[in-house]
Amino acid sequence: MAVTPQLSVVLHAPGGHASVAPVIEAWQGQTAAERLELIVVTPTDGSPAPAGVRVIAVGRSAMHESRAAGI
Repeated sequence: MAVTPQLSVVLHAPGGHASVAPVIEAWQGQTAAERLELIVVTPTDGSPAPAGVRVIAVGRSAMHESRAAGI
């Protein structure tokens, strides 16, 4: 059975998810990582997403549009 996250964070990454790799690594190192959800919104989804991270490709968009897509 899938665990429902207790906290979800939408991260705008105009340079792709590789550009926020240090943030993703720190997120995955949290002791409560299994209860957390990280959604990275990027212009494209060209490379595979890191484990436990949802990547949503929205094309070129403003930050507020990307966050809305992540929700």
